Amino acid sequence: MVPVQSVPRTVNEVVRRSWFTHISDAEGDDEAHGGSMDVARQITPSAAADRYDVDDSFRNSVSLKLRGRTNDDPLPSTNYLNLSVQIYFAKFNAIFPVIHSQTFRPTPKNSLLLLSICSMGSLLIGSQGAAAQGSKIFERLNKAILASWESSVLKDPAEAVSTIQAALIGQTFGLLSGEPKHLAIVEAFHGTVIAWARRCNMFTRTNSCPDLSGLSGTELNSLWKTWARSEEIIRTVLGLYVHDAELASMLHHEPLLRHDSIALSVAADDSVFNAPTAAAWKEQMLLRQDSKLPIRNCLHVNMEFHHYSQPLPSELVCTPSSFTAYVILHGISAGVCEQQQSGRLDLSSTNFSKHYDTLMCWYFTFQAGKNTWSKDDVVPGDPFYLMILWHTVFMNLLADFNILERAIGRDGLRVDSSEQDHVYAVQWASSSQARRCILHAHALQNALGTTRFDAEPAIHIPRCLFLAGLASYCYTRFRPPLTSQASIEDSFREPALEFPEFSIRGAPIPKHLFGAASGQSSDRVGHDGEPTRSRQQRSGPVVPLGAGMLCTLTDMLHRIGHWAIARKFAAILEMLVRADTDEDWMLT
Repeated sequence: MVPVQSVPRTVNEVVRRSWFTHISDAEGDDEAHGGSMDVARQITPSAAADRYDVDDSFRNSVSLKLRGRTNDDPLPSTNYLNLSVQIYFAKFNAIFPVIHSQTFRPTPKNSLLLLSICSMGSLLIGSQGAAAQGSKIFERLNKAILASWESSVLKDPAEAVSTIQAALIGQTFGLLSGEPKHLAIVEAFHGTVIAWARRCNMFTRTNSCPDLSGLSGTELNSLWKTWARSEEIIRTVLGLYVHDAELASMLHHEPLLRHDSIALSVAADDSVFNAPTAAAWKEQMLLRQDSKLPIRNCLHVNMEFHHYSQPLPSELVCTPSSFTAYVILHGISAGVCEQQQSGRLDLSSTNFSKHYDTLMCWYFTFQAGKNTWSKDDVVPGDPFYLMILWHTVFMNLLADFNILERAIGRDGLRVDSSEQDHVYAVQWASSSQARRCILHAHALQNALGTTRFDAEPAIHIPRCLFLAGLASYCYTRFRPPLTSQASIEDSFREPALEFPEFSIRGAPIPKHLFGAASGQSSDRVGHDGEPTRSRQQRSGPVVPLGAGMLCTLTDMLHRIGHWAIARKFAAILEMLVRADTDEDWMLT
């Protein structure tokens, strides 16, 4: 008979090996040593008379290592490259608008940027072969950028900006490709790209409003292109802030950047940036004056005290710029991650209240009035799915997903804090914070369920769905059975009373979400005749009643867009249920 304690240990190892960051030992050794492990073992100096002697064999092998591995495979055909570029600007540029498509033209100075665009476009073609081709371009391009940065970043300002843009788009590919080694590259390279941008003074860039009176023809067109290049620099750095927040949330560490002190000016209004011609751009510029304020002067967290439902004029300045709204919301997320990692987000803490107020003020600044509550949170024409990200930031505020992931086995058997992690998971699943988190997960699910089938999801969407799935799984997995009808009724009443981010917005509370926990009978009686289990014991296996949301979220991850990371997340959720249940109700 298998010992009781061996089952969760086995499950933990399965979870660890299936996690989206896990790189197998064989793959890691090959990448780290360039396939030369056997040679390295052979040339290790022996402990002889002088153990520090270096022979010719050792010298030659080190010389080979310094050369690095080269890839001389030809690039894809020009037809393929052109198709990838077209698809990038047709589908991806709207959800990550850092390149001004109307004025972008291939030149020798932006050749690496063009290849990076091709790698990203390859993911959107929709075939495994194209995705594989994109991975090859990404890996070669990453090495080329690292090898050429001295000649580009240090010497030619125009080429420096193009190189940093190429790196940014390449980093985006790595975030979405679903390859653990690509994600490791992104994490390691992120700080390097930030350092390059700082050296080029990109973090303090402002975009002035030119005098357009009397301009037309060639002069106007030239000024439009100059403005576009300057706006691209601002948006490229804002893209680095987005990546910083995404990595902090995905990998559970502090952000590298200070998101409450962004010195860049507010990104241009959508209508200005998307103007198709110089004449249309001039018309939009004359209709509205772009803000010169740095973003830090528009943030609620930096303002004098005021109620979140009444944003100040300096906050409302950002309203026409959806990309700025996107960056600010990611900045709130980064702040939540930083506080969560330091253990300073207790429900009664001032930090919690500060982030709650900031999230609510963001809503009243950018979303209030755009949509009245129906069954979804999606604003027509919003390519960023901002409310989905908003709900996810709330979820991060209400749960320490780093601990929850450790509790379900992300780090395998090598975690000294496993008992404390399990205690936290049980306490969290029994709390009002968990019910509040599930409400946000449900709202997130409903919002995404109303989107168009052909719409490309924003880069944060897979992570948002995955966190919603993890919250649903942990809530079902670790929640102890309710022991009385009164406790059940309290769990129904509590959300409407305590969760003002729903009641203030007029959002309905789906009370069916708080039905019987795993191990309870379907008639909602808290005690089914069996002895109540200790809180230290692992809760019962996942059952269909409590896992309906998890099934829906997993299915959505399989179906959304072209991002392979979404399929990786779906596989993890499926594996969790498969490892956690004795029934075949879900996967057969």
